[in-house]
Amino acid sequence: MHNKETLARLTKDERNFFADPNEESFASVVKKYMDGLIQFIYSIVGDFHTAEDLSQDVFTALWMRPKGYNGKCTLKTYLYTLGHRKAVDYIRKNSKTTRIDLIEDTLVSADWVEEGFIVGERDKAIWDAMHTLPYTQQKILYLLYFEGMSYDDISVILKQSKKKLYEQCRQAKDKMAAVLKEQI
Repeated sequence: MHNKETLARLTKDERNFFADPNEESFASVVKKYMDGLIQFIYSIVGDFHTAEDLSQDVFTALWMRPKGYNGKCTLKTYLYTLGHRKAVDYIRKNSKTTRIDLIEDTLVSADWVEEGFIVGERDKAIWDAMHTLPYTQQKILYLLYFEGMSYDDISVILKQSKKKLYEQCRQAKDKMAAVLKEQI
């Protein structure tokens, strides 16, 4: 099913899942990636419950068709690519009622603060500055800095060349710096 290079990318639990899909190995994969995937999808659809539902759809797809993962990228990149597709499809189907903002005012709720997602005025200023960026630039910065993904992985997820990502990231940083300077 997978070559040695692909297997080397996977953790022990992930290898166990692909070698012999069972509930225990699947649960460990879900536990590892679910929270981050929900946050990523939430950043696209702007509704936490929808993000949870779409994340469950991603993991259902993995469970039903584990051979869909071909090993050309990390499992995380594969799951986030599926999540991105499902979120974009959801938005297309519900475009009249769904906003495509990375950060909505509801993100800065007491629950998120308690969990340490956004702590302090400095972090809030950064999030607010990020919110002023075009949607694509918001997604790039989110994946790059908050999910710790590489440009290669982001290129796969967003289906853009690395050169274009570098340029958009540079523009986003310049715009954010200008917004933050205005606040000082």
